[in-house]
Amino acid sequence: MTTNPSDDSDDSNSLASFDLEEHFANVTSCHGMIHIFDHKTSFLRRYVWGIATFAAFTACIIGCINLLHNLLSHPTNISVKIHHTNKMLFPTVTLCNFNQFSRTLISHKDIRHLDTVLSAYNHDHTIPKEDLKEAEDYFKSKIHGHFDFSQYNQELGLQKEDLILSCTWNGEKCGSKNFSRVFTSYGNCYTFNGGSANHPLLNQHGRGAAHGLSLILNIEQYKYTPELMVGAPNVGIRCSIHYYKSLPRMESQGIAIPPGAHAYAAIPGTEVTNYQKKPWGQCGEKKLKYYKYYSMSACLHEDETLFAETTCQCRDPRLPGNEKACTPIQMLECLIPAMSRYREQDRNLSSCPEVCERVEYVPQVSYAKIPAKIMAEEIASKYNLHQVHKKAIIEGGIVDNSTSVKQFIRDNLVFLDIFFKNLYNTTTTQARDASFSQFLSNVGGQIGLFIGGSFLTLLEIVEYIFDKLAQQRSRYRHKTSQIEKAEWKKIYASSMIVPKTSYHNGNANHPPPYERTLVQMDEYDSTEGFLNGPKYVHVHKQCKE
Repeated sequence: MTTNPSDDSDDSNSLASFDLEEHFANVTSCHGMIHIFDHKTSFLRRYVWGIATFAAFTACIIGCINLLHNLLSHPTNISVKIHHTNKMLFPTVTLCNFNQFSRTLISHKDIRHLDTVLSAYNHDHTIPKEDLKEAEDYFKSKIHGHFDFSQYNQELGLQKEDLILSCTWNGEKCGSKNFSRVFTSYGNCYTFNGGSANHPLLNQHGRGAAHGLSLILNIEQYKYTPELMVGAPNVGIRCSIHYYKSLPRMESQGIAIPPGAHAYAAIPGTEVTNYQKKPWGQCGEKKLKYYKYYSMSACLHEDETLFAETTCQCRDPRLPGNEKACTPIQMLECLIPAMSRYREQDRNLSSCPEVCERVEYVPQVSYAKIPAKIMAEEIASKYNLHQVHKKAIIEGGIVDNSTSVKQFIRDNLVFLDIFFKNLYNTTTTQARDASFSQFLSNVGGQIGLFIGGSFLTLLEIVEYIFDKLAQQRSRYRHKTSQIEKAEWKKIYASSMIVPKTSYHNGNANHPPPYERTLVQMDEYDSTEGFLNGPKYVHVHKQCKE
């Protein structure tokens, strides 16, 4: 008995692709699809719906691509808010005198050699090396050790006890003990409200000069050393009003106040700017080795110090560091040329981003002349200026007995008031303009506007794609199985008749031969095909003699 392989077709695996699309159109929540496959309407209407649906899909895709491109470009927006408050963090105030050294504390020989040292520190390449060597040896022998210009300036430069005659904060007395030293290109400078451990930060609780800082400063013009003045021969005070986390930039942000003037520095409010970090912005910060707070200026100074320590095994005397301060010869021969090359490479700018929160104070400065004729004696009595005047005469200088108290005030005193005239913060914030949640919301708007869908519609489309791929795979395998079945039919046809085995005559021990016949070949798997060839059921029949 012989049976042929099954030729049954698998209807479930040969569904037309049109049936799948029609099923999707009937069940999807996407608008337009059902109208395309509505066979109850005319072909023209379905054709128009097809064009409209395709156009809507195209517009939706273009809109989503634009939204994605906008998200990846990391856009930002700027918002400005004004917040009124009952108190404001008072700014840090740094004061410098245009004169670095007191004439009464140094000799004429000191002045001559200091002039050589200052010229080297200010990049004067015309100074002979012999003069630098002589100046360096002179100060080494005088201080019996390594010459550190910063240390020398601290001892013989401007002293805060001589500078500050009177100090009043919020109507209460303060003094030189409330100021701390900082070394700048102007020599010894002194900072008020710097946030040190002994002096906590102060807040102004009311508007106007009565609630701020009031100072009377003695610039001691009679002690000026014009030979050591760098740049213009100015007379007076350099004042910087800045945030306590920022370094005083005296050259670029300092306010110049001449003697014989009463300066009113009225601050409208605090200007706060918040920046975004990468990739939305360019701000950032890092831990510094020599500075407590991060700022771009502090970072630049520290990078320069580390480069100088590596290149010249010394540091700029005006900057902090672990290495010894460079001598004048080291400054001129190594440090200044090395720092010029370093700055040209812009290496420090790339490693020192702008701080993410920048606080600025923009004072509005006005001046009044002092003293009034009828008030000169009263001012002198109130602030003990007669004693200061006598001390100046005793110390020598340009003051003599014929100099009146009124003229002494005009030549040497500076009145300075620093205060908030309004208590409010102006906060400018750089914010992200496109977050991922906004992106999803905008994409949802595009889908809803053009194709009337939702997030679940996307799942339906994904499901349709998977069904389509599965259908294509099934049809491909069905087609492949048909080819294999045809090949095995050929093999079956060629091997259907099997000759009988020969009978061994005369041997009783051998049983009669059997005839092997292929009788069944219907175990064909429509999905897997013939795994190991056709299935055989062998029936052995005893041959008749």
